[in-house]
Amino acid sequence: MLREGATYCNISVLNFATFAFNIARHLTFESSLLSLSTIGRVMYSDQTTEDERLNYHADLLSQLSNPKRLEVCIHLTGHEEDVNSLAKKLGISQSALSQHLTRLYHSGIVKVRRQAQFRYYTCDHPGVQQILKTLAELFDADAPKRASDDAEDKDSKS
Repeated sequence: MLREGATYCNISVLNFATFAFNIARHLTFESSLLSLSTIGRVMYSDQTTEDERLNYHADLLSQLSNPKRLEVCIHLTGHEEDVNSLAKKLGISQSALSQHLTRLYHSGIVKVRRQAQFRYYTCDHPGVQQILKTLAELFDADAPKRASDDAEDKDSKS
């Protein structure tokens, strides 16, 4: 439940909700520039309504709002991995991870490849990759330090 004053990564929940809404709005307008583009399993066209797009983006952000599912997407971006090795890396049970992967799969965020009795998952969703990139830029731990170092360098050159 959202409450005013709660913080996560030094950002208030209300600011994060505003940020998430702006991302959804940006993705909606960006996707409307293209006549047809595939994001996840949703095909946008000129007939796709604004409400359908907003509902899709809200679902996408809802799936990423869980810290473990967000961590799963981070680990699966750019390569594929099986459930057992991913569960070990994340430090959660295989059954809990499978539940998260099922939700991400049904939302079109991750893809699965079956080979014999194994399933390999990957996250190559362009919207999710952009969101993860934006979050990394916003919450990069070294960013404030680099900004203050840059400011000191400018002052010393003056």
